[in-house]
Amino acid sequence: LILVTLLLVIFHTAFVRLWMEMAGYFSRQRIHDVLAGGLLAASEEMFFRGVLLQYMTRTLDWSPYYAVAISAAAFALCHVIWKKRLALFSVWAFWEGAVLGAIYIYTGSLPVVMAVHAVHDIAGFALFSIQRRRGFLLFGKHPGF
Repeated sequence: LILVTLLLVIFHTAFVRLWMEMAGYFSRQRIHDVLAGGLLAASEEMFFRGVLLQYMTRTLDWSPYYAVAISAAAFALCHVIWKKRLALFSVWAFWEGAVLGAIYIYTGSLPVVMAVHAVHDIAGFALFSIQRRRGFLLFGKHPGF
C-alpha cells in the first residue's frame, strides 16, 4: 500500500495508465479464478520460500539477505508478463518476493507466508476485477470509462 501510494504521488499520470492496464489484464477473472489465484499463491510459497529459500539458508548456509534477494529474483522472473507496458509487473513481483521472504525469515513459518501471499493475491485480483468492471479507481473515476 505504501509503495502504491508513493508511485501514485510521484508518477500520477503514468501510474494511472499502468494501473488501468493491469486492471484490464486481470478484468476477465471471475470469483473462482480469484480464489484459484489464492491457492496458486499458497503453492508458490511452498516452492519459493519452503524449498528455494530454505535450501539457500539451511543447506548452503547463505546469508538470509542474499537468499531473500535470490529467491525474490527467481519469483520475479516467474512473474514476467510479456507485454511491453506490463513489463514493470516483474519489479512489483521482486518487491513482493522480497517482502514475503523477509516475513518467512522473521516468522520461520511457511503457513504464515502462504496465508499472507494468498490474501494479497485474492484482494489484488478482486480489486482489479471490480475496478475494471465498475470503472472506478481508489482515487476517483478514470476518464476512459
